[in-house]
This record gives sequence, structure tokens and C-alpha cells, in this order.
Amino acid sequence: MDLLPLLPQALADGILLGGVYAIVAVGLTMTFGVLRIVNFAHGDFLAVGLYLTYLGAALLGLDPYLSLVLVLPLVTLAAAFTYKLLVAPVIKGQERLYLEKQLHDWRTGERNNAADGAMGQAVQALTDRDIEALAAYLSGL
Repeated sequence: MDLLPLLPQALADGILLGGVYAIVAVGLTMTFGVLRIVNFAHGDFLAVGLYLTYLGAALLGLDPYLSLVLVLPLVTLAAAFTYKLLVAPVIKGQERLYLEKQLHDWRTGERNNAADGAMGQAVQALTDRDIEALAAYLSGL
């Protein structure tokens, strides 16, 4: 049996699966690297979304892409509710002065514990007044 005709399909499958892994990795990196909260729910939401997409295609006879378009908002809402109920209370009400200090430290480079340096890059554009306003907002959540 000649397997050469299957090579393009295998390559496409590998690239697409690698893209899924990359999206999950970026979500985990941003959550842990910036917030310092270990959130393993990314994999759970990905699995739920994939199963619901499969069920929509297999049981309801929907086109897989249409099923994905219908499932994506549902899983996004479930993730948002999970954030509001479980994650937000953890970071809620941090002291304003503590938050200001952390943002200043990221901007000056004194704190650089994010593997990709994303937080330091994000706060470079903030002025002292922006940092004060952001810390006041976050401390009031």
C-alpha cells in the first residue's frame, strides 16, 4: 500500500493540532505568567468545546465548522462565568499601593518574572498617572 498520498493530509493534521496546542499554551502562559494563578481549566474548556463540537456534528448532523461556531460562544460564556465565580475573588481587593508598586517594578524592570516579559512590555506605555488609576480600579473590584 502506497502511503505517499496520505503525507499532505498528515502534515495538515499535524500543523492544525500544533496550532491547538499553541493556543492552549498561550492561554496558560498568560494566566500563570501575568496573574500568577495556576488555572488548569483551559484544558477542561478546550475538551468540553471539542466534545460539544463533535456531538453537534455527529448527533445533530451539523457541519463541523457550523457546530464550532455555535459552540464557541457557549464555552466562552462558561469560561467567563468561571472567571467571575472562581478567579476574580482571588485577585479581588488587592491593596492599591501594592498594585502600584508591582506595576512600577514591572515598568522599571525590577520585577521581571514573566517568562516572555509580556507584563514589562505592557506597562512601558503607562504613565505614573495611568498606573495610579489602574491600581485604584483593580483594588476596587
